[in-house]
Amino acid sequence: MDSLPFSGSDELPNDIPAPDNPIPYTLVNSQPLDQRFLAPYVPMNPTVVEEAIRFANVDENDVLCDLGCGDGRVLVKGLEMIANLKCVGIELDPYLIEHMEKEHKQWIESQQLQIVSEDFMKLDLEKYGPTVMVLYLLPEALMKLRTKLQEWIHFKPNRRIVVVTFSIDGWHCIRGKQVVPTTKQFGAGSHGVGHWLFYYDASSIQPSQI
Repeated sequence: MDSLPFSGSDELPNDIPAPDNPIPYTLVNSQPLDQRFLAPYVPMNPTVVEEAIRFANVDENDVLCDLGCGDGRVLVKGLEMIANLKCVGIELDPYLIEHMEKEHKQWIESQQLQIVSEDFMKLDLEKYGPTVMVLYLLPEALMKLRTKLQEWIHFKPNRRIVVVTFSIDGWHCIRGKQVVPTTKQFGAGSHGVGHWLFYYDASSIQPSQI
């Protein structure tokens, strides 16, 4: 663990990818975080994933988006839970993209899942039509994204964001929920360790911030 460039961070969960990780190597976890990679690959516990999707009130009319989608587990779980849902994942790591293209081929071919290899700091979100986001990013990344997210959430009505573990500084959380996984499973969120979910919509932002 000491060899990981971000292993000393106090902001990270303790159970970063275990030896049974089906993706043994990622570019993002092999180098210090920088302007290109703003967050490490730390998979969410499946229980947290499901609760985050429910908490976001995702339905078949939505386009679910994950910025820095990792192995795509949030998006694929959404597709499994909600018929006719469409999802878009933004990811730069070529090893994670390769994994998703192999493991989630059927969803990609059905055109319900789109994987985009772009820097989400420079991304034109409207090009992909997301209506709801589930994000699992470090506070620094959320701060850098805040202006872009603010513009996106105000552009059309009924847009919302659920953030896992870390809140968006300066935004008013409409509601929150703590999720405690009941089983030990691969990914962030150990058995008995709670993760907070933070729900935001356009009313989360004060008029003076717009």
